[in-house]
Amino acid sequence: MKQMKKGGTALSRWAEWAGSNPGKVLLITLAVTAILSIGAAMVKMEMTFYSIMPKNSVQVTDMEKITEEFPFASSLVAVVDGRNLPPEQAKATVISVIDALSEDFSAPEYADAVSGVYGTINVDFLEEHGLILAKPDVLDRMTRLYADTALLPFITALNNDLEREYSGDGEALEDDEAQLVSWTGGIGRILGGLADSLGGDVPEKEEIDAALRAYLIGDPYYLSRSENMGLLFINPTYTINDLNPLVRQTDRIERHCKKIAAEYGASAGLTGLTVVGRDEMKTSEQGFGLSMMLAVVLILLLMIIIFRIRSTPLIIGIPLLLGVYWTAGLTGFTIRRLNILTAMYLVALIGLGVDYAIHMLTGFVQERDGGKDFSAALGAAFAKSGRGIITGALTTAAAFFALLMAESDIIRELALVAGMGILCELIAMLLLIPALLGLRRRRLERRRKTDPMLIRKRAVRSDFTAGLGGVVTARPGLIVIILLLTGTLLAVQSPNVELEDNLMNMEAEGLESIELQDLMVEEFGTAPDVLYIITDADNPDILPSMTENLEDLESVKAADAVTDWMPTEAQLAERRPYLGRIRTALEVSAEKNQEVLPDPYSILDELLRLEANLIEMGDLAVLGGTDRAAHALNSVTGLDMDGNKTAESVFDRLFEILESADPEDSAKALAAYDRAFAPILASRVRAMAETGGITKEMLPEIVRETFFSKDGKNTLVTISPRKNPWEGEFRSVFTSQVKTVTDRSTGMILAADQLITIAESDSKKAVAAALIAVFLILLADFRNLRLALITFLPLGLSFGSLFGIMALTGIKFDFINIISIPLLVGIGIDDSVHINHRYLIEGRGRMKETLAKTGSAVALTTITTMIGFSSFIPSLMRAMRSTGIVLTLAMALAFLYSVLFHPALLILAAERLGWNLKPRFGNKETSK
Repeated sequence: MKQMKKGGTALSRWAEWAGSNPGKVLLITLAVTAILSIGAAMVKMEMTFYSIMPKNSVQVTDMEKITEEFPFASSLVAVVDGRNLPPEQAKATVISVIDALSEDFSAPEYADAVSGVYGTINVDFLEEHGLILAKPDVLDRMTRLYADTALLPFITALNNDLEREYSGDGEALEDDEAQLVSWTGGIGRILGGLADSLGGDVPEKEEIDAALRAYLIGDPYYLSRSENMGLLFINPTYTINDLNPLVRQTDRIERHCKKIAAEYGASAGLTGLTVVGRDEMKTSEQGFGLSMMLAVVLILLLMIIIFRIRSTPLIIGIPLLLGVYWTAGLTGFTIRRLNILTAMYLVALIGLGVDYAIHMLTGFVQERDGGKDFSAALGAAFAKSGRGIITGALTTAAAFFALLMAESDIIRELALVAGMGILCELIAMLLLIPALLGLRRRRLERRRKTDPMLIRKRAVRSDFTAGLGGVVTARPGLIVIILLLTGTLLAVQSPNVELEDNLMNMEAEGLESIELQDLMVEEFGTAPDVLYIITDADNPDILPSMTENLEDLESVKAADAVTDWMPTEAQLAERRPYLGRIRTALEVSAEKNQEVLPDPYSILDELLRLEANLIEMGDLAVLGGTDRAAHALNSVTGLDMDGNKTAESVFDRLFEILESADPEDSAKALAAYDRAFAPILASRVRAMAETGGITKEMLPEIVRETFFSKDGKNTLVTISPRKNPWEGEFRSVFTSQVKTVTDRSTGMILAADQLITIAESDSKKAVAAALIAVFLILLADFRNLRLALITFLPLGLSFGSLFGIMALTGIKFDFINIISIPLLVGIGIDDSVHINHRYLIEGRGRMKETLAKTGSAVALTTITTMIGFSSFIPSLMRAMRSTGIVLTLAMALAFLYSVLFHPALLILAAERLGWNLKPRFGNKETSK
């Protein structure tokens, strides 16, 4: 075994030994890799935004519990779309698709993926218990509405009720929108049956019963306002945290939904939190794969072109990828997972790690160009560039490790992974670059070939940076003034940088799951995200007052709890007297003489009054933006949303018949219809007025899975906003109003808010910590306070310019790219560090030579780092794309200030002002 030569620096001695003993170095590398492979096998990929939420937050803890314990919180929402079909076919087709999918997903074939399918409400439950679920004010209305179930008294009572409750009151319409939509469809069917009977048809009890069922219960399907779309809720056997089935089984369910819908001529897609999580996983992994490939290919291609050595991809690529692999291994031993942020910075390591190889190879090739033999060239290259490389790596790693002081787990994980990654890349390069160059030399010697480096016509140099050196040397004062003024003017704009707080705007563009959420708001009046409250199942008595207080808030559309389906004893005691009065009224009504012929003129008057009431309500709904109710009301009266008559309505048919027919014939037809109508309505209302209590076992399965945890210990309250909570300023209004009632609400919107707040706060703290750590490293390296301070000034201008450009171009900070800012403290100062080291070696008056020799490496490292960061830009994920743009722009600015402003400042300080920039301690030879 050859011994390391004595003399020279430790780095130069190591380089010479490694170049002469590549086999031994490779054995050491192989042993390290084998150990770290164990850790790499432990790493899991968690590529959803949900996985990076702050774990120490009560809201996030509750959200995780909801995801795991309440099955319906993970439901996949299948949106069946029949808008491309003829209007008269759309509803029937959508229902057929929902029925077919419900049957298929209930089959054993899907038992491993689906735990429940819900395409309709549980009509049987409502038929038995519907009125006991109503609040006292609603029951009070019912006692008047069903005092007499004969046709004329019923329509009269209905008109009285509409005028009392909704005349001129748009807010009441909005509050009762869902009920009005279902109720209006039933009224249309009742009047349609009446028109058929007046037209000569024999009243069919089955049709009357179906019409009254629609009136009392509503349409059992979850249909859109135009009834050309429908929803199917599919409860999966997995959650967003079960990463393997999340993609595989969701894809499988989605494919079947699309297949069945297409067979009926419709279309279908999936949405919901779980589906969005699946999409995040797929698009982010695709983005990382593309980014990694682009970065590696472009960087290695650039290295071949610059160094003109065909083996460059191996000499640089092997340690580069090995450094990433070692980082994954250490990650497996420590935190055992990679998320969106940490995976992004594994890709970024491609651009950061290659910097060290460039400085090593550039120095080696330049020494060979100068005529030195192999070992001497290696030793000299490492002696001149080694300290700068190590200092640059330590400043970058220190900036990363500064994030360990953050409050959130996700940022601490990033600090650990990225910091370890920088050190792994540094060690891999120091170990393998000289060894691989040694293997290359042996290969050439065995083949008895001359090293192409020794016979090429063009030496490695940088004419561009040499030219910059000439410009800087000639006009240092002018350059400092121009760039200082430019940086200051841009920095003035930095307070105008905005923060992106809409998590949906960070997803990939064009995701069907996101578009379907917006569509649900428009067509179904259902907001994509709600807030939740976990409560104790043993204390349901607190729920009625809580939901009532929540529903009093202007931003809350509805607050639902299990007590809406399973009333407490206090609620039952309050409601039973009303139910008793309803049942008594029904008995009295049944004893009346049903053979009295109804008066057609009275019926006509009440129908005219009913039409007028519905038209007025439709106008109020349009003005109030209650679109679903407006569409339902106008469809019965034949009007469009502008109040124009566009179709013949059931009222038009009734008026024409009653005004033209013989009154006696109309009276007989009305009597025939009434004989069927009154007892059926009485029977249905009597059944719904059951006064008994409801137990958990009696509840429909969809209710149990929505409101009860799997262990039965907790129940859930859901708070639905009036608008999409991700858009505009509504979210802050919504969340702040809910906080006035409870501080225990949770949901993705609150978790995202916390993530952004913590990221913003942690970034500020981390920048301060990174600045201090990097400054101390520079001070320890240069041992000169003035030089350390001079080195920091370009960094400050880089930051100010970056923020100013972001403000002027509208680039926003988000919780991913804002975390990258403290990392730029270490990365952005590297170029200045290398220029400092070379300038101290070259001496005063030789800035042009400094940039000529160091400039090629500095330019190349900047380009490769920018390639690494810019590889995020083609990503489908907008958050990754934004981060790529911000980091690439930051590196470009850091390079500009490092090779122009910083050298000019050095010249002014050392050569014009005569400052001593040499180390204050030690025997380091720094200048001529």
